[in-house]
Amino acid sequence: MLLKILCKQLWQITPLFEPIGHKMADAFLLIGDQALQQQSIPGYQTTDLATAWYELTGLPFVFARFFKRKGACSLVFERIIEKSYLTGKKSIPQWSLTASKQINLPVHFVNCYYKNLIFEMGQDEERGLNLFLNGAKDADL
Repeated sequence: MLLKILCKQLWQITPLFEPIGHKMADAFLLIGDQALQQQSIPGYQTTDLATAWYELTGLPFVFARFFKRKGACSLVFERIIEKSYLTGKKSIPQWSLTASKQINLPVHFVNCYYKNLIFEMGQDEERGLNLFLNGAKDADL
């Protein structure tokens, strides 16, 4: 959906989107580890979609959000989540080392990737998320 919005609003193009499998295509989308591992492919230009979203809107893109039902989790659970979050932020160097070995990328690249992740929903994140949801609705996506 993000790619479709960017195509329409940022690049003013309307490409045909279809699964390609192993066929050749003019352009294709990789996500997750595949996107990180394929830093470049001969003959193709690489575009980071979060960067393109920021170029279009001046706002961060929200890729995921955690929700819990009110009253569904105890105060103990909430404290565990908070402690896990704080411990995780401190553990980025260790995660980077482990992840770099698992996905075969340089440690400094993975470390930079993790440090650029934002785990708080501030006003800019809320505005970016709402703009995305409205853009998807307006584009009938």
